[in-house]
Amino acid sequence: MGNAQAYFWKIGSDGTFHWLRSGGCVESAKTRARGAASDRIGNFYATGFTGADPALCDDTPFGPLSIPVTATFFLVKLSNDGVFEWVRWSQGLNPTDVETLNDSLLIVSGSAIGPTTFEGQDWINTDGVGQSALVAGFNMSGEPIWSTHSLGGNAYAYRLAMDSTRIWTAIDSDGPFQVGQILQPDSGYYTMILGMTRQGEPTWLAHINTELGEASCYIESTGFALGGNGVGYTTGYVLSENQIGCTLDWQSGSFDIPSEVDPYWTYFVARLNPVPVGISEGSIQRRLRAFPNPCDDAVRIDMDVPRGSFARIWTTDGRLVLEDGLSAEGGTVQTDALRNGYYLLEVQNAGERATMPILVQH
Repeated sequence: MGNAQAYFWKIGSDGTFHWLRSGGCVESAKTRARGAASDRIGNFYATGFTGADPALCDDTPFGPLSIPVTATFFLVKLSNDGVFEWVRWSQGLNPTDVETLNDSLLIVSGSAIGPTTFEGQDWINTDGVGQSALVAGFNMSGEPIWSTHSLGGNAYAYRLAMDSTRIWTAIDSDGPFQVGQILQPDSGYYTMILGMTRQGEPTWLAHINTELGEASCYIESTGFALGGNGVGYTTGYVLSENQIGCTLDWQSGSFDIPSEVDPYWTYFVARLNPVPVGISEGSIQRRLRAFPNPCDDAVRIDMDVPRGSFARIWTTDGRLVLEDGLSAEGGTVQTDALRNGYYLLEVQNAGERATMPILVQH
């Protein structure tokens, strides 16, 4: 993050500095980076909020690309060597985080403030809610595919976590809160973990809350992460003003934050056990072998797979370019019709999925 611009940089695993890039109008000082992610090939994706004074800036530049000065949201892609490939924009969206899902989707969390447009077209209607928690799925070219937002009280989606089939986000709300058919009707200050499918369909909601009657007692989550064996962890803080103390309820359990806590910030870490994390890709992912890599006319998949398994090859911007069935011992996928470059090889059966990057060189 910078004073007037958003900064993006790459540092190798050995600490070697590779490149630095920036985005935003220098004169306006309103562009901030919020979240970043990378795919398995090394492409870099970032999101954040932006804006500029039209009296000072004609547009908001990102390298040789630009977005309108009225935009509030950006989603940008840089190649492994730091070249700006595209930048997307929206009005009304305030983002927090971005993650890649199986190198086939970009997931963005944040909030939608009033009616939200995407590159000038109507996109999200918040139905009069001042600030709705939002999770949106984009293809690898940055085009929106689906969005899910909350109704009821003001809410904001924070950090994301995901496995191969499921998405989680930490959400704060002043209640009541509704997303899809899931409803938390009570008033109060809530921090929640929302579980979703990769299509953005809500599946469950867990929450911590403080009573609305506890004046000047606020709660916020700051992150969520997955651990081993389906365990989830969330962290955040409770702010108690005027030495009143707070009661923190974790659904069936609770603990008190005493009034003598000074200063009145109390941090918490909570464990969800178990979290329904969906299908594990561990076993098939460990067994996936493909050679030669780089390949020329064909790549050989060397692994035992169940009947009905298949292989796919995707471009780095999310386009499916090849699909073929596999035998019990794997199989050979022809790549002679593909252009030189990086691709994502996917092997999938009814219950598991594995991916790896390949390089085609003729």
